[in-house]
Amino acid sequence: MTRNDYLKALSRALSPMRKTERETTVAFYREMLDDKIRDGMSEEEAVGSMEPAGAVFAAIQTDPENGDKMKQKLSAMTVTLLILGAPLW
Repeated sequence: MTRNDYLKALSRALSPMRKTERETTVAFYREMLDDKIRDGMSEEEAVGSMEPAGAVFAAIQTDPENGDKMKQKLSAMTVTLLILGAPLW
């Protein structure tokens, strides 16, 4: 897997996060990869030494300090039901 493939996979795995938080996290991991390559690792070795993209998201998701970074996705049906049901409350 190349550096760009890893970063794309990471961005996809982080899609439930707010865009700004996702971009910040991807930039952090991009910098980590660049540092490893600059320190003499090949691109493949650097990518291989990273956590899988899904594991990064799982770690962020389970960290209680990151709860505010997650966005909630509401389907159109849920929003419609909330709007129509509001007068009944």
